Amino acid sequence: MKWRELVDNRRPPKTFGSRKRRYQARACTGKANFARFNLFRDVDRCYGDGMAGRAPAAFHLSGVGRAFGERDALREVALRVEPGERVAIIGPSGAGKSTLLALLNTSLRPTAGAISILGQDPGALSPSRLRSLRSRIGTVYQQYLLVPQCTVLQNVVAGRLGRLSLWQAAAALVRPSETERVAEVLAGVGLATRIYDRVDRLSGGEQQRVAIARVLYQDPEVILADEPLSSLDPARAADVLSLLMRAGARRTLVVSTHQLGPVLPHFPRVVGLRNGRVVFDKAREAVTDADLAHTYGGSDGELATTGMTLRTGTQPTTLLETPTGTA
Repeated sequence: MKWRELVDNRRPPKTFGSRKRRYQARACTGKANFARFNLFRDVDRCYGDGMAGRAPAAFHLSGVGRAFGERDALREVALRVEPGERVAIIGPSGAGKSTLLALLNTSLRPTAGAISILGQDPGALSPSRLRSLRSRIGTVYQQYLLVPQCTVLQNVVAGRLGRLSLWQAAAALVRPSETERVAEVLAGVGLATRIYDRVDRLSGGEQQRVAIARVLYQDPEVILADEPLSSLDPARAADVLSLLMRAGARRTLVVSTHQLGPVLPHFPRVVGLRNGRVVFDKAREAVTDADLAHTYGGSDGELATTGMTLRTGTQPTTLLETPTGTA
């Protein structure tokens, strides 16, 4: 036997061959893992927990509570909102409406109970997957949360930061196609000519339209609106509500408010909050003056003096009349 054959017999077998082949094998393994991750993600989105065979609830809260120190802002809240539903959350100031919406958009986490958002548990997600979940939820805040020194275009593009990398977001500000898309969204809210204006040069009503345009540009699956009609005159409130209805078309829409008259005709389902607890959860037509009295802490007569009643005798008031073209 030749000496080269003896040396070859002592060499360990090559598992991957050259360095290049080893890198190729690792890349294939990485692609397989990535495909498996996407499969699990799609299963979660389509079926949610339990593989129920249908789309998961937009929101599912079970015994949820939220405490700030020794004060309980929410207590034992049970709520389920299906995809495409329109729900109005009503209650007096301090009832916990804003806290509930902050839980729904993952700004806050519950201190008790379990919550599922679009079929996922926010507390169990990695930072990247939590960012992805948040990009599917649009929120119109009561304070608008715009950057006053930036242009309308820059503020609207910020609505998609959850889905874009830093360089993609920067490119969107100069890319003609994205600018045209923002212009189309602004045209829908009546601000097409203000695209390059600074936000601090707009009126309060125009700034609120920019906030709604930012959510429309984000293109979320769910829209939350926190007291969108507070401090608005009736004409402007009707205008803003009309924009929200258009934005919420074919999406889940949840609005918190204490103004019943302009809001309830547009929302088939009403949830009442008082002292952090759900006091009723009914279809709009089933809500009674007694429910409102329990929610707002007054008698039926006291509510009638404030114009907050739902019925006069046996005839429904305009509060329950469904506007033309709405559900």
